[in-house]
Amino acid sequence: MTLVVSADYEAMSRSGAEFIMGAIRRVPDALVCLPTGSSPARAYELLAAHGRLEPELFGRVRWLKLDEWGGLPIDHPATCERYLLDRLMIPLEVPAARFFGWQSQPEDADAECQRMADWLAAHGPIDLCVLGLGLNGHLGFNEPAPALQPGPHVAALSSASLTHSMLGGERAGIRYGLTLGMADILHSRRLLLLVNGAHKAEAMRRLAERQITPEFPASFLWLHPALTIIADRAALAETDAIRADIRHQIVPQTAGFSMLQDNGGTDLRRRLARACIVERAGEDRRPIRCAERQGRQFLGCIGNRHYDVVQ
Repeated sequence: MTLVVSADYEAMSRSGAEFIMGAIRRVPDALVCLPTGSSPARAYELLAAHGRLEPELFGRVRWLKLDEWGGLPIDHPATCERYLLDRLMIPLEVPAARFFGWQSQPEDADAECQRMADWLAAHGPIDLCVLGLGLNGHLGFNEPAPALQPGPHVAALSSASLTHSMLGGERAGIRYGLTLGMADILHSRRLLLLVNGAHKAEAMRRLAERQITPEFPASFLWLHPALTIIADRAALAETDAIRADIRHQIVPQTAGFSMLQDNGGTDLRRRLARACIVERAGEDRRPIRCAERQGRQFLGCIGNRHYDVVQ
């Protein structure tokens, strides 16, 4: 896991946009999955602005919509469809063939989920999945529950989701959520989590606890070997505690998607591979601290300090 601490929302957004563009430079026809909401909004503006300077960078990218409000007309201003069209797809002149996502008013919601699953099986996996962190730990519409769904599914929406700023207080017509599942997210080659604001500090504190539970879906991100979190200082109100925690953490890196179906009482951590952090300092990058080593290494950083996550 790599944690990048940004001074504020603007700096977080610029780092996020640079990260996304870097992923596209490595894989020009990348499949990029996008969330909506306030956290990625400025990063999308920056991507759109860069598209005017370097349009060829985005000429082959395939874009996938992470989730959608079920029941709203597709052209409703609160839909995820409208959000992404206005902020990114129209400014980048993305043709319909390279923007794929949910229908917001399907005749058969279960059939719509199967359509998404079939498309992802044919065109995936996702190269980069961008995420935001819900106040209750939700990712997309993967809401806290006794068990999480691995694939595309119809989600019962929590009160936290139904009071989302995207809706502007308007809940009429929203019947459910449509979302990719946790296994879809974790099968992505790389994950980018964008977090900003003091209102997310408690969610970030809980994420740092490493207690993997379906009651806090974001905790499953610890299962991924290529997770980058870019957060501003306001979201890291417990920065010192998080730094100390990351230095000594046991990081789960195994796949084990069967645990997505486990009941809440199961201690998931005991089934995960052990890991450790090796802190390195200066240009010589000599190890300062080392616990037992197993398997391959993953480089992370906090500020100007660097860490090797060793599975």
